Order: sequence, then structure tokens, then C-alpha cells
Amino acid sequence: MAPPPPSKPVNIIYFAQVLTASHTSSSDYNLLQPTIIGESVSIKISQALYEKGMAVCKRNLHGGLVLNKGDKSYAT
Repeated sequence: MAPPPPSKPVNIIYFAQVLTASHTSSSDYNLLQPTIIGESVSIKISQALYEKGMAVCKRNLHGGLVLNKGDKSYAT
């Protein structure tokens, strides 16, 4: 059995690079294209991309602390 071919390096372009035009190639955008629906901006993602994002966040805990006016602040 022949070994698999080497994988091609992925050229990742970050959102900040697009805004500042500090990238080398404008044809390699890997950002999703937003569409405007009414007054909302919508981005369509694939099921595979959604599942990949869910896997990354699977072990993260997100939360917030809401204090009333006059409550003593909490330290971590």
C-alpha cells in the first residue's frame, strides 16, 4: 500500500488581516460570506464546520455574573 500524499499547507487568513489588507493573496479568503436578511446579517455554515466548532467548545464553560447596583464586586 502506498503512503498517502503529503497534505497541502492551509493558508489561513484572519479577519483582521482582511480589514487591514495585510495578506498576500486576495483570492484565498477562507471567511464565510455574510448575507443581509432584513436588518440581520446571516452567515451560512456547513454541518461539518458547525460540528468542528462544537467539538472545540465542548469542554469550555461560558457564564456571566450579574451584580445589582451597590453590590460589592467579586474577585476571582
